[in-house]
Amino acid sequence: MKAAKRFIMMGLFGLISVGIVPAQSFWNNFSARMAVFENYGLVYNSEKEAYCYEGKIVGFFVDKQGWGINVLSPAGEIHVKVYRDAAGKILNIAELPPAEYAQILEEIDALHIAMNRRREEMAQNLAEMRERLNQNRDFVRPIPPVRPGF
Repeated sequence: MKAAKRFIMMGLFGLISVGIVPAQSFWNNFSARMAVFENYGLVYNSEKEAYCYEGKIVGFFVDKQGWGINVLSPAGEIHVKVYRDAAGKILNIAELPPAEYAQILEEIDALHIAMNRRREEMAQNLAEMRERLNQNRDFVRPIPPVRPGF
């Protein structure tokens, strides 16, 4: 569970830290989009520096018809789900049922397993490529630099 949260949060903060999205711009936009949920009890608590629902820090925020599945805080005390009608209008927010929470964790764990397998396959392929290069080093010759004027 901790690895799943750490992975998701690293992805979120990694996006900001490499400069793809300026941090201030990201958070301003994020806060504006999250304001929609204030009427349903999801509010930002500046003392806790986290989004809270019923006074508890929100971990997973599930909005499958809108935002998808997000981790708002790795220190989450409660996990919430957005319920919408067929048109996408928010009906309410409630605590995520334990069975759905367990299913999400299983899916995240399955993704981690698949990613680790793929990473191992890629490392093996790279090792094989290096071995072939070393075996054929006599046939691989560097291209000489082009002299000016030719």
